[in-house]
Amino acid sequence: MSSSLQPLYIDPSLPVSEAFNELPPGFKIFLKNGFSILTKAVKAGKTTEFVKTVIENGITAGTPTSRSAAVEIAKQLSVKVDDVHKLLAAVAFSTSTVVAQQSLSSDDFVQAGVRAGFIDADEQYLARQFIEALVQSRIPIVEINEKSRVASRLLPSLTTFSTVVDVRPAFNDDDSAVRFSVPVVIAHIENDSTNDGIWLQMSKRQVQNLIADLQLVLTRIDIIEKWSAEKA
Repeated sequence: MSSSLQPLYIDPSLPVSEAFNELPPGFKIFLKNGFSILTKAVKAGKTTEFVKTVIENGITAGTPTSRSAAVEIAKQLSVKVDDVHKLLAAVAFSTSTVVAQQSLSSDDFVQAGVRAGFIDADEQYLARQFIEALVQSRIPIVEINEKSRVASRLLPSLTTFSTVVDVRPAFNDDDSAVRFSVPVVIAHIENDSTNDGIWLQMSKRQVQNLIADLQLVLTRIDIIEKWSAEKA
């Protein structure tokens, strides 16, 4: 399973209070649910983990979130897995707004959010802690976004890779009983340029080989990143 965060873009030319007020009512309710979860995590002392998650995962508008990523984020931030998509929608909206409006302060953001109805007045000091942390992290967030844009040039980019494990039974000759069963992985791949995904199936051995191949690729990426940092 996977989902894609798709918070609305606000018009950077409008005052933030006006832009927030013009958000669709349904989206405001969705944001309010996300901010409610967010403030509980901030209250539990997870602000640093939040910002680290934003930067490491490049969470902005449209960021895809796989089930495995959601489970990992839920573990990092001590929230329910089913609440991750609501939480990250609020996080992505906040991040995109802070990056788009370079002069925006955490006070202006939170006050506008309270007036628009998606930040609870009783929780605004907690929301302000998170927004201020984002404001202080604008530069690394922008750098992550720029690197993502460079990496996604020319060819379609992977957006989601979803899997489910299927069980294929083999029956005896008269179909009265199952002789054995084989697990098969059904995978669905989507990219950012077409609406048509690719479906395929894999055996356990193919999954193991794929993991090994990707681990090698990740090792090479780490080597290149280290080399690039040394040359900079």
